[in-house]
Amino acid sequence: MNESELVTRILSGEESLFGQIVARYSGCVWTVCSGYVKNPSECEDVAQEVFVQCYRRLDTLRNPRALGAWLCQLARRHSLMWLRSASRRGQCLARYENMEAAPMMENGDGSRTELQEAVWNAVNGLPEAYREALLLRFAEGYSAEQAAAFLGISTAAMRKRTERAKHLVREEMWGHVGPALAKRRHSGTLEKGILAAIPFGAASWSSAAGVGGTTAATTALKGGTGTMFGKIAVMAVAASLTVFGGITALWVADAPDPGKEPFVAAQTQPAPEAVAVSALPEPAVESAAPPSLDTVPAVAVEAGDAPPSAVAPESAAPPAHVSGRISDGEGNPVANAEVFLEVGRGFDRNDISGRYRARTGPDGRYQIARVDRFGPGLLYADAEGFSMAFDVCDPAEGRMLRDVDVTLSPADQYVAGRVADEGGAPVAGASVECLYYGYDAEGLAETAMTGVTTGNIGGVKLVFTAADADGAFRLAIPNGGLCDFRVVHGGYGTGFFPRVPTGEENAVFTLKPGGAISGTVTDPEGRPVPNIAVRVAGEARPGGLTIDLARIQPLPAPPVMFTTDAGGAYLAEGLGGDFTYSVSVPDPKLDEIDRLPNGRGLRVIARMMCEFDQGTNGAGVLARKQGVRAQAGQTTAGVNLTVGEENFATLRGRVTDRATGRPACPVVITAAVYGGGNQNYFQAKQGGSAVTGLDGRYELRVWNVAGPGEFSVRHLYMTEGGGGGWQPEEELATVALGPGEVREMDFAVDAPILVPVRFVGADGRPREGIEAGMGTAGSGGGCGGVLVSGADGRVVFHGLRPGVAYQALAWLRAGSGIKTVGVSDPFSGEPGQTVPEVTVVCRLSGGIGGMLSHSDGRPVANTALLCGARGADGATLAADGVAMTDVSGYFQLPASLPEGDYAEVVVGFLDREMATPYSATAAGVEIAAGAVTDLGALVVAPEKDLALVVSAVGYDHISNAAIAGIYAPEALDTLSDPGAILKTGFALYDMERYAEALDLFLRLEEKADDDPLYQSVAVIWQGHMLDLLGRRQEALAAYAKAANMAVTDTVRHDQFGLSYQPSREAAARMAAPFGRVENREREP
Repeated sequence: MNESELVTRILSGEESLFGQIVARYSGCVWTVCSGYVKNPSECEDVAQEVFVQCYRRLDTLRNPRALGAWLCQLARRHSLMWLRSASRRGQCLARYENMEAAPMMENGDGSRTELQEAVWNAVNGLPEAYREALLLRFAEGYSAEQAAAFLGISTAAMRKRTERAKHLVREEMWGHVGPALAKRRHSGTLEKGILAAIPFGAASWSSAAGVGGTTAATTALKGGTGTMFGKIAVMAVAASLTVFGGITALWVADAPDPGKEPFVAAQTQPAPEAVAVSALPEPAVESAAPPSLDTVPAVAVEAGDAPPSAVAPESAAPPAHVSGRISDGEGNPVANAEVFLEVGRGFDRNDISGRYRARTGPDGRYQIARVDRFGPGLLYADAEGFSMAFDVCDPAEGRMLRDVDVTLSPADQYVAGRVADEGGAPVAGASVECLYYGYDAEGLAETAMTGVTTGNIGGVKLVFTAADADGAFRLAIPNGGLCDFRVVHGGYGTGFFPRVPTGEENAVFTLKPGGAISGTVTDPEGRPVPNIAVRVAGEARPGGLTIDLARIQPLPAPPVMFTTDAGGAYLAEGLGGDFTYSVSVPDPKLDEIDRLPNGRGLRVIARMMCEFDQGTNGAGVLARKQGVRAQAGQTTAGVNLTVGEENFATLRGRVTDRATGRPACPVVITAAVYGGGNQNYFQAKQGGSAVTGLDGRYELRVWNVAGPGEFSVRHLYMTEGGGGGWQPEEELATVALGPGEVREMDFAVDAPILVPVRFVGADGRPREGIEAGMGTAGSGGGCGGVLVSGADGRVVFHGLRPGVAYQALAWLRAGSGIKTVGVSDPFSGEPGQTVPEVTVVCRLSGGIGGMLSHSDGRPVANTALLCGARGADGATLAADGVAMTDVSGYFQLPASLPEGDYAEVVVGFLDREMATPYSATAAGVEIAAGAVTDLGALVVAPEKDLALVVSAVGYDHISNAAIAGIYAPEALDTLSDPGAILKTGFALYDMERYAEALDLFLRLEEKADDDPLYQSVAVIWQGHMLDLLGRRQEALAAYAKAANMAVTDTVRHDQFGLSYQPSREAAARMAAPFGRVENREREP
C-alpha cells in the first residue's frame, strides 16, 4: 500500500492503519530527533510527540506522497522546540557538564568505549543533511530510495550525501562506523510506545469519520558510498610515480579540507590473497624485545602451494616477523581468529611463493615468525560471525612488522552454495574467492561505457573460503550487491562466476576439467630453447563483460609458471575456459634484482624501478602472446614463442662522482623518449632504467624497440620508497638505439648523499616502529614507508639528491592510513656526503575542548567546527577531524593536534543561514599527548581573513556566498595559492559578480605562469566572464589564446556540472558564447 492510499484510508476511518505509518517511519523520525536530542529516553519522548502531532494533523497533509519528508520536518521542528524549552535548557546544560558531545552507547557492562566515542564525534561533526543521510542508511538500514523519499530529495542526491558523509568521517574510520551506528538503531519498543501515546479517536478528522480508536495498537504491531584541486580534476595519460604496488612505498600529502582533495597522482590499491604457520604470544609491551629466533619454531611453506619459479631464488637472509592485533568494530579483541599471510613472487601478489597461518589469542594478538619469503604480501583475518578483512603486509629481510592490525566487521551479507563437478559430485576443498563485490547493474553499465568500475574490486581475492566435504560453502561479503567469484581446485580449470547477488543461498559453481595451452620456445633460427621459464597469466572482465576497454580493471586467474623441456616444449595445464590468457617468457635477468646486495638501498630501489618499467614500459618480457583461450578438457596447441629476436636495446657503462671520480651509487640512469612537452621519466612515452651498483656500473634495457630511434639519457636520484619529491632530470646525452644494439656510455654526475635519521619522542628517548619518510622541505609530503626504525630509533636513507633541502618525516600507521607525527628541520648535503645524523622528534596527538558562545551570550549550539593551530614559528596546522558542539556550545575534539606548544588555536564554523564565517582564538595553548586541553569559554566573532575562509569552506553555493561576502580587491594579495584564487573566482561567479571574477581569473593566469593547465583554465574563464559581461570580441580573443595553448587534459568543475578539455572548450566557445550554469551544490 503506497502512502497516498494509506493516508486516504486512515482519514476515511481505518485508524488501525496508522500503525503502518509508525512502522515505516519510526526509524526515520528517530534518526532526525537523535541528531538533536542526545539522551535516548528523551529522544523517544520527542519521537512520540512527533507521531502524536502527525496523527492529529494528518488531514492537513496536502501531498500524501510526501509523508516521509513531512514527518522529517515535524521531527526537526519538535527537536528544536525541545532544545529551546526553558524548562529543559537547565537540565540540558547540567547534563552536558557530565556528558560528551557524542551520543554514547554502552557495552554490556555499562562502560563506554573510546572507539564509539570517536565514531560518534565524527558522525555528529557532519553537517545536518549529511548526518541524517548517514544515520538513515546505516543506523536504521533504509535503502537509498527510502531515505531519499523521507527527506524529500532525489535518490541521486541521497547517494551523493551518503558518499560525502563517508568521505567526511575519514577513510581510516569508515570500517568501524557501520557496526557502531547499528548499535544506535531505535529500540524495538519505540513503535509500541508511540502507538500507546497516540490518542486514537481524538483527532478532529477522526470524529468526523466516526471511528473508534481502541483496536489500533493491537492490529498495527503485526507489521512490526583523477585528481582534484580547486575543483579541477585532471585525468592525465600517465600518473607521476608516487606508489610502487610491489613494495610498501608511500607518498603522503597533507590532509585536505573536507571540500577538496589533494593534488596527488592516481594510485591503484592492490587487493588481497591467502594462507600458512604458528601462533606465538605477542610481547606485552610495545618496546619489548621480539622473541629469540632460537625459541621460535620454523615455518614451512605449504607443499604444492608455491610452484618453483625461475624468479624466486632461495634466500638465506634473516627472516621477517609479522605481528598485530585483530579487533572488532568497537576495538574489542577477536580471539581465535584465523590469520593468513600470503607473500607474492616478484611483483605479483597473485603469484604466491609462501603461505603462513596463525591464530589469535584471548587478547586478539597474533604473531607469524620466520617468514622466509619476501615480497608483496597480504594479511587476511577471519572469524566466526565476521566478514574477512585484510591489510597490505610486505615482508622484507630481517624486518619486524608490528601492528599489522586488521579490524573485522560483523557479517550480515552472505553468498552460500556448493561447488560441484560437471557430474554434480562435490568438489571438497575448492577455494571460493570473491574478486569483486558491492556493485549493481547500473554500475556495471557505467563500467561498460567508461571502463571505470564501481563497488569494491581488486587485483587479487578480497574474501575467500574453502568448500567443505560436501562441496558446500558460505562466505560473508562485506557489502551487499553483485559479486564475481573465482573458484580454484587442483585437477580442474579455474572457474569464473560473475554477477552473483548477496543473499543467494543456493549458488552452484560448476568446475570443468582444466584446459591446456602448449607450444614451443625457439630462438630466431628455430632451435629449441630448453629450461626456460614460461609464465601463463589469465584474466576476466568484471561482471562477465565481453567489451574490450583498456581501462577496465581485470580480474586475474592465479598465474602459473612452467619450464620448457629439452625440446623447448611446454604444456600449461589446469586452465579455465572463462579466462583469456597471456603466455610470456620472462627475462631471466630479473632474477638479478633479488641477488643484489642490501647495502645502499640497491635492492629496494632496483625493485621499484623494475616494477615501474614492467608495468609501464613492458619491460622484462622476452616474448609474449596475448588473447589465448583454453577449452575445458582440450589443449590449445601451437602457442609458440620466439626469443632472441631482440626487441630491446641495451645501454651500459659506469657512473662516477664529478668531483672525486669515485663510483656514484645508487644513481638511476634512464633512457627514454619524451613527448608533448613532458620531461618526466615517469610520464615518458617509452624508456628503460637501471640502478648503479657499488662499483658504479649499470646496464639498462629499453624494451619494445621496433626500429632505430633517439633516446634521451638522464639520471634520477631515488631513495628507499621514492624520489623524495619533485626533481629536475639532468640530460646526460642523447643516443640512437635500435633493436639488439648495445652501447657503452660512461657518465660523471654529482654523487648522492647518505642520510642517517634518528627518531625520538618528546622525552628524547628513541622511538621504535616509526615508518620513515623523506620529502623536500616545505612540501608538506614525502615518500618512504620502506624503512622502519629499530630499537635505537635509527634508519639510513640512500640515494638522495645533493644540494636539495630535505626534511625527514615520522609516520605512524592509523588504520590503513598514515599519520605524520614528526618532521625534522631542513637539511641538505654536498655530493657524496654522509650528512650529520638528522633527528626527528615524534609528537603524538592530544585533543582540545571548550565552550563556544556568541557575543550576546547565546551558545553556539549543535554546530560543526573546524579547528587549526599556529605554532610559535607561524606555521599553521589543521586539526584532524570535525568537532560538534552540543546544545550548551561545548565541544571536544580528541587526538586532533600533535603534542606541543602553540601560539594560538583557532576554532571556526560557517553560519549557513547567514552565510557568515565565525571564529574564536585561544592564545598560548599547550597540547599534551593523550589528553584533552580545555580552551575555556571562547566568544566567536565574524571572520574576515579571506585566505583562512577560502581554505576552510567548501564549494557549495552558501560557502561561495561566505567567500564573496568578505571579498575585497585589496585582500587578493593574501591569496598566494592558485587553487585559492580559482576557488575565489568561482565564488564571485556564483554570486554573479562577473567583473570581479574576471579580475581573479586574470590574477590566476599571472600566478600560474609555470602551470599550463591552470593557465588554460584561467584564460577559459576569462572568456566566460567576458561573455557574461557582453564583451564578445574580448571573449573571442581569450578563447583563441586558450586554444593555442593546446592543453588536452580533462578538467572537471563538479559544482557546476562542467567537464571539458581546455583546447576543445575554447573552440566550442568561439562558435557559441558561454551561458551561465548554476551551482549544483546547494549544500556543503
